Amino acid sequence: MEASSTAKRPISAAFTYAENYVNLYGSRLHYIDVGAGDPFLFLHGNPTWSYCWRNVIPHLEPLGRCIAPDFIGFGKSDHPDIEYRIFDQIRYIEEFVIQLGLRNITLVVHDWGALVGLNLARRFPERVRAVAICEFPVKPLGTLQETWPLIAEEFSKFRSRELGPELLMGQNLIVESALPAVIVRKLTEEEMNYYRAPFPDWDSRRAMARLPRDWSFAGDPIDTAWVIAEYSEWLKRSPIPKLLIHATPGLFVTQDNVAWAAGNFKNIDTLDLGPGIFMLMEDSPHEMGEGIAKWFKAKVA
Repeated sequence: MEASSTAKRPISAAFTYAENYVNLYGSRLHYIDVGAGDPFLFLHGNPTWSYCWRNVIPHLEPLGRCIAPDFIGFGKSDHPDIEYRIFDQIRYIEEFVIQLGLRNITLVVHDWGALVGLNLARRFPERVRAVAICEFPVKPLGTLQETWPLIAEEFSKFRSRELGPELLMGQNLIVESALPAVIVRKLTEEEMNYYRAPFPDWDSRRAMARLPRDWSFAGDPIDTAWVIAEYSEWLKRSPIPKLLIHATPGLFVTQDNVAWAAGNFKNIDTLDLGPGIFMLMEDSPHEMGEGIAKWFKAKVA
């Protein structure tokens, strides 16, 4: 299906949600928690935090409890002394779901949040009733050059143990350069400052700087490749409702990958948001929220 709105509506920079915290493994994890009923669980990617969902959540709050945590080391969550691999994020979010007693979850996930969320759904299918997914690997990735030919050279520097720390932790390039490059519209200075806020200095950027090395291109690293392969097979088998949200040209979810997923994943619908690259919730938040709500009422509720 296509997004229903044609005229672009205002996109608010304001972030007015109350702060909530839960203690996990000796650290505080921050989360948004609004509405009532069965939960929508929003999981962000890198280098973002729950702020990215601010204009999507109002469309779904009438339909259920909307919960959006910040990964450990991101947003308003603590920055403990851990490695910050994707498996750390998986560990914290699984414990978050258990401590909050979340069931009948509809996942709304993006980027690394999709790896965490889909792994959660695969491991705890009794807790997850539906998934809405955008900009994530639909299947194991090829080489970096094959996957992202236009940004392969720059991204290889981010992954470098020699160059990466200075570029990402010193110059904060994921926030200052890479993030604006994957949004069609221009973020306001207020919005940029919200994205800068969690990462004021070198040490605060450890989690953000670590994840680029965890993307598994051509099977390396093998453990992340395993996670992607396992959830991709699960998406083929699981009967729960699925919504693939995409845009053109996309980054992970190109038109070829939309077609592949539509032909391989079980019980899947698609939502076309029009122009977009990676941060679809920043370019088309109202269309995304309304599209998820329409799908939820038709296929899930």
